[in-house]
Amino acid sequence: MADRSKRLRDALPSVEKIMGDKKQRFMEDCGTVFTNLKRGINDVKKQVELIDNIEYSTRQLVWKFLLTLFKQEPKFSKQILNCVAVLLSSTPWVESFKALEDKSLLTLWKVSPSGHASGCGPQDVLVQLLERGVDPDQLLPAEAMKSDLVSKLQERSGDFSAAAKATLRACSDGGNMVAKKILSGPQIASEAPEDAVSDRKSEPADKDEVSSTVGDYIAQNQAQIDLIKAAVSRRNSLAGEEQAPVPSVPSLSQKEIILRLFNSALEALEVAAECLQPIQVGAEENLATAHARRIMDFARRLHDLEAVLLVLGPAQAGKTTVAQALAGFPCLPTSTPSALTIEWTHTAHLALPRLIMPDTLAEALQGWAQKVRVKLASEATSDQALIASLSGPWGQTVEGFEEITREIERANHLVYMGRQLEVLDAKELRLLTDPSLTLRVDTAFPCLSSLDDDLAEVGTLKLVDLPSPDLSIWQGHDLDLLMRNHLKRADGVLAVVDASRHKAAGVLRSVLEDCLANGTLQPNDIWIVANKIDQLNDFFCLNGLRDGCNRVREQQFDFFKEIIVGPDHVIPTAASISLLGVYGQYCGQKVQKNLFKEYSKKPWFGQICAFLYGIHWTRAVKMMTPRKWNEAMKECQLMGQISDALASSVLKQPYVKMLPRSVVKFMGSLKEQLENFIQELDSFEHGPSGGAEGVNLDQLRSVFAAYYEDCGHKIDEVAMGLPTRDEATNLLKLEGGVKEIREENPGEGMRELQEFLKLSSKDANEAWTKRYLDFMNAAQGRLTRTNQKWVRSVDHYLKQQGANAVTRHKILSKVNELHLERPTALEMPTDGWANLIAATAKSVPYTKDKKMFHRTCKTYMLSQEKAAEYIVAFWELYMTTIRKVLIPKYMLGPIKANFDDMCNTIDDLNQQTATTYIAPGGMRAMGFDFTWAKLLKEVLPDIANFDTQNPETVDEGEQEECEKVVERVRSVCDRIRASRSQQSTPTRQPASSAPPVASPPFPASPLQAGPPVGHGAGARPPAMHHVAFAPVQPQGARPPAQRPPQGSHF
Repeated sequence: MADRSKRLRDALPSVEKIMGDKKQRFMEDCGTVFTNLKRGINDVKKQVELIDNIEYSTRQLVWKFLLTLFKQEPKFSKQILNCVAVLLSSTPWVESFKALEDKSLLTLWKVSPSGHASGCGPQDVLVQLLERGVDPDQLLPAEAMKSDLVSKLQERSGDFSAAAKATLRACSDGGNMVAKKILSGPQIASEAPEDAVSDRKSEPADKDEVSSTVGDYIAQNQAQIDLIKAAVSRRNSLAGEEQAPVPSVPSLSQKEIILRLFNSALEALEVAAECLQPIQVGAEENLATAHARRIMDFARRLHDLEAVLLVLGPAQAGKTTVAQALAGFPCLPTSTPSALTIEWTHTAHLALPRLIMPDTLAEALQGWAQKVRVKLASEATSDQALIASLSGPWGQTVEGFEEITREIERANHLVYMGRQLEVLDAKELRLLTDPSLTLRVDTAFPCLSSLDDDLAEVGTLKLVDLPSPDLSIWQGHDLDLLMRNHLKRADGVLAVVDASRHKAAGVLRSVLEDCLANGTLQPNDIWIVANKIDQLNDFFCLNGLRDGCNRVREQQFDFFKEIIVGPDHVIPTAASISLLGVYGQYCGQKVQKNLFKEYSKKPWFGQICAFLYGIHWTRAVKMMTPRKWNEAMKECQLMGQISDALASSVLKQPYVKMLPRSVVKFMGSLKEQLENFIQELDSFEHGPSGGAEGVNLDQLRSVFAAYYEDCGHKIDEVAMGLPTRDEATNLLKLEGGVKEIREENPGEGMRELQEFLKLSSKDANEAWTKRYLDFMNAAQGRLTRTNQKWVRSVDHYLKQQGANAVTRHKILSKVNELHLERPTALEMPTDGWANLIAATAKSVPYTKDKKMFHRTCKTYMLSQEKAAEYIVAFWELYMTTIRKVLIPKYMLGPIKANFDDMCNTIDDLNQQTATTYIAPGGMRAMGFDFTWAKLLKEVLPDIANFDTQNPETVDEGEQEECEKVVERVRSVCDRIRASRSQQSTPTRQPASSAPPVASPPFPASPLQAGPPVGHGAGARPPAMHHVAFAPVQPQGARPPAQRPPQGSHF
C-alpha cells in the first residue's frame, strides 16, 4: 500500500532549508515550498496519524514556516488555515504548537471570517485551538477587540464545547479583555429605528424623483457592464473558446500536465549536466545547469500565477483615483501627484490591508529624507511639522486603511519635494524605474468577494498604478523606461484619459501603438477609461449621464480606433465621485448611531453631503440612519460609474484568462529554452555558427549605417519645432526703434552696451527653453523607440547568421545598455557667445560728448535693425550649438559609442570562438563523445513541441500523450546513465597542473507535483534531487585538468 505521507516527508527538507535562508530568499521560494507542503498535508488529511512520528524539531520548523508565511504573505491565508486545521488533528503536532514562543504570528483576527468553507475559517481554527487547550492570550491581542472575528465568536460562544469555554475562561481570568468579551455572549446593538426621520422635513426632493434618478444611474451602469461583457463574449467567440467541449474531470489538471513536462525537461538537463562536466571550463556555469535554472524560474512563476493590469495615463487624468476606486480602497483624493509605483494586490479574506515596502526602496527613501530634512532645516520658513513627518522610519510594514494612506502620501510627498528642492537628481530617481521597487498593498477587492474559491486560488490579481508622468520631475527617457519595464509583465492595460480633454493623450496613444507593434499587448488587452465625465457641461442635466457617456465613448473610440477593438472597450467614469462613495461607505460602517454627530465637522463629509443634497444638506443628514447612508454611498458609486458590478466585470476577466494565457506563455518559454539548449549543444560539438567565422560584423555595420541615418532623420523631423529665424527676428522690440546707451566712463570700454546685449540674449534663451525641452523629450523618445527596432534587427540578423542563444544574449545585453542623458538647459559656448557680443558692440555707432574738466562720454545708438541682427546671430549660434554639440554629445554620440561597444564585444566573442574550437588542443581536436547529445536531441523536441491544444481545458488524449513523452524522455535518460556507468569518461590532456574546478550543483527541483503520469504514489519519481554530478573516472586515471582561461566561449 502506498505511503500517503510520502509527499509531506519529501517536502520537509525544503522547509528546513528555507527557514535557514535570508528574508529575501524566503520571499522568493516560499510559494514553491508551501505548494509542496500543502499537497503533502492534504494527502494525510484522513490519516493524520501517519505524521505523528515526525521529529519534534521538524514539527517546530513546519509550524514556524506556516506562521511566518501567514504573517508575510496574506494571499496564502486561506490555504494555510486549511493546513493548520489538519495538523491540529494530531496530538503531537498540537503539543509542538503549544511550545512555540511567538504564536502571535497567527493573526487570525486580521482575516475576514466570511467566505470560508465550513470548518476552515479563522473562527473555526481558533475554536479548534481552544478545544485542544492552546492558550489564546497571544492569539487575541487588544487590537482584535473590534474585529469581525471577535464579533463572530461572540455570536456563537453559546455553542462552544466545555473545553473551549474552560480555555477562554482561564484566559479571561488572566486579564485578557478580548476573551472576556467573547464569553459575554451575543450583544444586540442599540440603534435608531431604520425608518426614523427628523421632525423637520428633511427630504431634499420628492421620493419618486429621487428614485427615478437613482434608477437612471443604475440603468447606465448596467448598460456599461453589458457592453464590457459583450466585448469579452465577442472576443471568446472569435477565439472559438465558447465552442470548446466540456471535458470530463481528468485525473490531472492542465497546470499539472505542464509541470510534468517541466520535470521531464529538468531530468534530461540533469543528465546533460553530468555528461558536460568533463569539459567544464574554468569556473563558468554548466551549460545544462544554466538552462535548468531558467526553466525552474518559469516553474516557480507557474506555481504562483499572477495577472497584472497596468493603470497608466497622462498627468492630472485621475488614474490613481481610478485604481483606488476599482480596488475599493477607502481614501480621499490627495493633492500630491503619485511619484511611486503602487501595486494593489487582491488578497481574498484579508480583513486588514497591509503595505509592504522593499528593503532597497526603504533605504533609498531613508537617504532622500535625510537630504530633504537638511535642506528644509537651513531655511528659516521651513515647516517643522513636515520635517517631523519625514523623520519617521521607512520600510516598516503598515496595516490599516488610514495608516497606509498616510504612508503612501508621505512617500510621494518626499520624492516630489526632493526634486523641487533640487536635492534629488534624475539619476537617483531612475532607481524607481525598477519594477521590483514598488509599494505593494495587499487588500481584499470588495468587487471580487464573490469570486469562486477555485478560481481565486489559481493566482493573484495585481492592479499596478504607475507614477504621474510629470516632466518637471521625471526625464522623458526614464518615463519611457518605467513604462516599458512594467508593460513587459502586463496582461492588460487600463489607459486613463481626461474625458473633458479627449485630444490631450497623444503621447499615451504612441506608447500603446508601440506595445501593439512589438507584440507586448493585443488590442483585446487594452481598455480606455475616460475619466472626469463629471466635468462635462451636461453631466447634471436630465439624461446627462447617459448622453455624456455615449458621446465620450464615440469620441474616445474615434481617437483610439487604431488601438482598441471597438467602442465597448471605452469605459466612461467619474472616479472621484465613486471614490468618495467608497470612503463614505467605509466611514459609515465605523459608526453605529449618529453619523451627523461624528462627522459633521469633517470636510469630506460636508463635501459629499453638499454634493448629494445641496446647501440644505444638514437637514437631510441630521437624522439619517446607517442603512440610508449606505444606500446614499452606493448611489455615489453608481453616479461615478465604478460600482462593484462594473469593477468585477473589468477585473474578473484576467482571473478567468490567467491559467490559459500562462499555459501558452510557459510552453513557449520552455520550447525556446530547449531549442536554445539544443543549438548550444551543436555549438559545443561543431563550433558556433557552424565554424570559426563567428558573427559577421560587416553585415551588422551596413544595417547600423541605415539605422544611424534614420536616427538623424528622426532628429531633423523633431527639430522643426525649434525656434525659427523669423521668430528670432521679431523677438527683441526696442521702443522708438532705437536704444540709447550712455557710457559715462569710456575708460571701461563698452561694458554697459555689452551687458545689455548679454541680457537680451539670455532673455531669448529663456524664451526658447520650453521649445528646447520639448525638442529633447520628443527626440529622445523617438530615438528610444527606434533603438528598440534596432535591437530587434540585431537579434534577427544574429539568428540569421546562426549565432547561439548565449552569443545573442551577450551582444543584445550590450546593445540594451544605451542610455541618453538630457541636460535641463542648453549650455551656450562661452567663447563664441562672448565674441558675438564683442563684435556686435564694436559695430554699434556712437557719439562723443566732450566737456571741460570731464571725461569724454559716449552714447551708443543701438537701432532696431542692429538689435534684430544681433538676436538672429545669437539664434544661429544657438542652433549651431544644438546641431554640432548637443546632438552629437547627447543623441548620436551615445548611439555610435554603443555600437562600437557592441562591435568590441563581437570581436571578443569571435576571438574566443577561434581559440576554443579551431586552435590546436581546441574542442574539435579533443574528440569528445557527443553520442548522448544526439539521443537527447531526439526526445527534447517532443517536450518543446507538445501541443496543449485548448489551454482552457485538458483535451481528450492529452494526458495520455503527456505520459508517452515523459516515458520516452525517461527511457533515454536511463540509457545514458547506464552507458556512463559502463564506460570511462574521456579525459583531456592536462594543459596545466591546476586542480579541476567542480561544476556548480544542479538546482533542486521545485516541481514535485505528485507521482509521474500514469504511475502510483510508490512509483519512481524523476531523478531531480541530485546535488552534484561527479564524472565517472577510470581507476588510476588523472582528473580532468583546468583549461587555460582563453578557451571559453560561454
